[in-house]
Amino acid sequence: MNKDDWYRSDEWTSEAQEEFFSRLKRSRTVFHKAQYCYIKACALWRSGDKKRVVAALELTDRILSEWSDDSRIHHTYALRAGCCEELGDLNGAIEDYLRCFALMRRLPKGFDITAPLDFGWLCLRRQLTEHYPLAIELAQESSFIFPMHRFMRAAIISVLTHRSGGDSAVTRDQAMNALKAAGETESGFRRHPQMGLVGDADPEIISELFAIAGQRPEQF
Repeated sequence: MNKDDWYRSDEWTSEAQEEFFSRLKRSRTVFHKAQYCYIKACALWRSGDKKRVVAALELTDRILSEWSDDSRIHHTYALRAGCCEELGDLNGAIEDYLRCFALMRRLPKGFDITAPLDFGWLCLRRQLTEHYPLAIELAQESSFIFPMHRFMRAAIISVLTHRSGGDSAVTRDQAMNALKAAGETESGFRRHPQMGLVGDADPEIISELFAIAGQRPEQF
């Protein structure tokens, strides 16, 4: 067993919990306590198991209540938003995303995580029309290099602007950008050529992008 499994694995049996909290108690610094809780919560969230996702939320609650001065606390709100979304709590997800963005705007480098794109994707899939303007604005401010992120950014701007009756030239150009990113087969990184590719995108969203672009799949 890897020596870091106690905080990196997605196990949450009674034995795993006992080991985790025992080791956490022995951690010396606030930074490490918050980091261990965050990494463990990420693993539990990614498991997709509802009970473990609830446990992930509980760990984020602990971070916020005990170590809220951690410089990466916006990451915790983004994680909470993902957990809430997984559990079907859309209002909770939106509230935590908004808290995350308020903190991110204070950062010297602005948006350093993909939460703005995740929020935009949530708005796109769930048709959260009241949040379209913010989702478009955040996507426009975001800049990431992997094809997946470029696809999400362009798709959010294109689809949400189109649904809002916005500039057709913008929506078409961004739709073309999204489809181009979706079709990329290499990331551009020599050592990790398959990292960050789009893969199997939502067929309904792809169809909507083709319609906005005025293209048929066989023409693209």
